[in-house]
Parts: sequence; C-alpha cells; structure tokens
Amino acid sequence: MPAPLTASGPGSQVYQPPRLQAPLAQAQAPTRPMVRLQSPDEPPASRPAPLVMPTPEQLGLGGTPTARSLAVDWVAVHRRLDSLGCSCFQMEHPADGGCRIICLLPTSRAGQNHRIDVLAAGPPEAVQALLLRTAALARK
Repeated sequence: MPAPLTASGPGSQVYQPPRLQAPLAQAQAPTRPMVRLQSPDEPPASRPAPLVMPTPEQLGLGGTPTARSLAVDWVAVHRRLDSLGCSCFQMEHPADGGCRIICLLPTSRAGQNHRIDVLAAGPPEAVQALLLRTAALARK
C-alpha cells in the first residue's frame, strides 16, 4: 500500500480527490407525486348484487310433470298422424304463452300438403284441436 502524501513545507497543500456530490439543482428539486395508474377500490355499497341463476324448476324445466302435460297420450297422437300420412309435426311454445302445433298432411294432388296450424292455451287443448281438424280433412 502506498504511503499517504504529506505536506513538507510552508504553503504546500495535500492533494485531496474531489468528492462526488449531487449537483445543487438536483438536491433541491421538489419531489414529484407518484402515479400508480390504478383507480382506488369502489366502496362495497356501489357494487351490484351477485347474479343468481334460477333453478330448472323455476324455469319450468325438469321436476315433476304438470297435470296438463300428463293428459296427452303422445303415442296415440303420433299413431293417428302417421295413419293420415303426416309428413311434418312441430310444436312450439310462443313467448306470449300457449302452445302452437303445426303439421302437414298430404292432399290428393302430388307435391301439395294441407298445413294445419293450431294455437291453444296448452298442449292438451292444441292436440285436441289438431285431431278435430285432421278428422275433418280425412272426411273430405
């Protein structure tokens, strides 16, 4: 290790390396606010209520069948329509309620069908009206 330098005479000075100091302008600069780019959490009262899914029974699906749907003998209905040559059978439940049944029965002309469209309060009533109309067509 080298020996430190010492002053040997009058007026001589000892060399000291410059100290590393921050410039004065930086040392006195005001601090800037911290930005996190994230909004604060919402208060719990303003959050929406959690979503609750209705049960299948509340939507009319599954569960026990209603007395109305038990009143229709679907096997007998389809046998009757098959015996008449029914080429299409469709049942709908419109949004405004009720039951709509549409079926196509052949006519005496090739390539043409009778379209029977029945709208009733429920499936039993719609099936009954459909069978009455098909019986009237079969008599013709």
